[in-house]
Amino acid sequence: MDRRQRRTALGIVLAVGLLLAGCGDEGTASAPEAYTDHAEASDFVDESGKADGTTSAWGADLVLTDAMYLDADQLLDADDIQTLLEDTPYGGRSWLADEQVGGESFAELLVRTARDYGMSPLVLLSRMQVEASLVAKTARPSDWLVDRAFGCGCYDGQPCIAGYLGLENQLACSAETFSKLYDASVDGSGAWRLGKQKKTLDGLYVTPRSHASAAMYAYTPWVLTGRGGNWLVRNITMKFARALGLAEGWIGLACEDSGACLFDHGGQAGQCASALFAQSGPSQCTSPCVGTCDDMPGTAPTFCVAVGDAGFGLCMPRAHAKNRQCAGLAGSQKVGAVRWVGQSGVGESTATVCAPTWLADQVAAGVPSL
Repeated sequence: MDRRQRRTALGIVLAVGLLLAGCGDEGTASAPEAYTDHAEASDFVDESGKADGTTSAWGADLVLTDAMYLDADQLLDADDIQTLLEDTPYGGRSWLADEQVGGESFAELLVRTARDYGMSPLVLLSRMQVEASLVAKTARPSDWLVDRAFGCGCYDGQPCIAGYLGLENQLACSAETFSKLYDASVDGSGAWRLGKQKKTLDGLYVTPRSHASAAMYAYTPWVLTGRGGNWLVRNITMKFARALGLAEGWIGLACEDSGACLFDHGGQAGQCASALFAQSGPSQCTSPCVGTCDDMPGTAPTFCVAVGDAGFGLCMPRAHAKNRQCAGLAGSQKVGAVRWVGQSGVGESTATVCAPTWLADQVAAGVPSL
């Protein structure tokens, strides 16, 4: 099957699958076994670091940020994936570390497929664990299970489409499916899309805060906190992200490169401030801003800072009890700052912020006494 034929067939698969997923979404349905019967018990340990089994501060509206979903900076390569497979978060060597597919290692195939569709390999790797706990397994599963690794092209009560069987086909099918669902949020054609409230099949109203989250709900329209669904998708993704040295981060958190700042703000990906100024060494996560910055529950409020004569603004955390007046943020300095107003129309203002030490003088330039 060539690429054009695959796209045509997949369109049929998606149409059928989304029709099935939409059945009963105006009521509350019992979660099917496929969404709750997950073999790896350790995946139910909450990866937000909280002990109460609830989701992290992001909540059900944000399963994945777009920055974590996309592969714009190609943060992960085959060597990174191979290293994870050789020493997984489950305390052993995954069978995938030794799997060869058409002359490529699984890690090489995974990264190549993900890049073909503009997504992070992390998305596909975590989905493989969500579907059948395949990353955690140390011994190679049956050919039957490997051929259906993602369950792509397989729907309840129907035989799997033969053209999608096999590990390579499953990877491509899953990647193309997520790509189409992501694009449907971007262009506004999807039933699940950014900013549009919709009811999940477990009866919860969710308003996706990213295109990636919309795609996850279009594929799996369940929240299932602590039991499966998109709670499990997020939990496993964050487990793998931490093992790979990635984190969503937030404004003000320590970083040395943008791999620690995989959050979204104002339609832009978070960045490490040092990357914006070609500065080496410890820095903090930030995002360009005009007028105002978003806040996140559980963290210090933020401020859109005018950076010297640079002609733009950057989000920085205000000095606050939640960061111990900047003392809790390594490599930061408490300094007065003025707001970058730009074309926002908001009023001029000043605030005390936690700026990267190496940037503090530019932040403080021309600031009146506070």
